[in-house]
Amino acid sequence: AYFYKRKVEIDEEKKKLEAEKLLRQMDDVINAYKKTGSLKQASRLANVSYDTVMYWHEWGSRGFGEENTYFYKKIKDI
Repeated sequence: AYFYKRKVEIDEEKKKLEAEKLLRQMDDVINAYKKTGSLKQASRLANVSYDTVMYWHEWGSRGFGEENTYFYKKIKDI
């Protein structure tokens, strides 16, 4: 039981870190977009794949995924 509980804790920590990393990447792209006005240039400046940025934008525009929607709304507000 102890090892299973510890595994669950580690998995939760990993998910939390991955979510924080994702939001950091999105914020980097958003800040770069404020400077450039172009998602393609912003993705290059933030060192994030342009395909990934377009995925966030496309799915966010459709309301799929909390993170994608966050990204889309931030870009739209600029």
